[in-house]
Amino acid sequence: MMDATVRVRSVVWTATVVVLTLVCALLVSQAWSVGAAPGDTDSTFVPTAGCRVTDTRSASTVGPRRAPLGENQTFTVAIRGANGECTGGLAIPADAVAVAANVTAVNATTSSNIRIFPADLAEVPTLSNLNVFAGAPPTPNKVDVKLSPDGKIKVYNFKG
Repeated sequence: MMDATVRVRSVVWTATVVVLTLVCALLVSQAWSVGAAPGDTDSTFVPTAGCRVTDTRSASTVGPRRAPLGENQTFTVAIRGANGECTGGLAIPADAVAVAANVTAVNATTSSNIRIFPADLAEVPTLSNLNVFAGAPPTPNKVDVKLSPDGKIKVYNFKG
């Protein structure tokens, strides 16, 4: 009687291990093959090598603007395609719907905030992406922002 109990328990444990192994293998294989679900509005994050799209410092040669943003000023930045240092293999894909960016404020003249948003929004959002202080060292922040249908974002400076 004792042998039969041990065998039944062994079979149950073996079956449990097999089931758990299969479940874990399926979960791991699904995690490695993550992709967007079908549909026009779905997207997948695709990491790329870093590149600068624009730099608004007067001495910069990256992007079309060569002047800092003034108080209550907005600047439109083209993201998709070849812009700034994002050229060749670093160009932002034509079907990109958003961007994960590092935005840095340098040499702030007064305390302010910077707001990054899709270029097709009619009004400047009330929430900031980056808070800056006069005399502070360069202040970076990671910003995720949706692109407008034509692949652009806007950068707004509240003050300074």
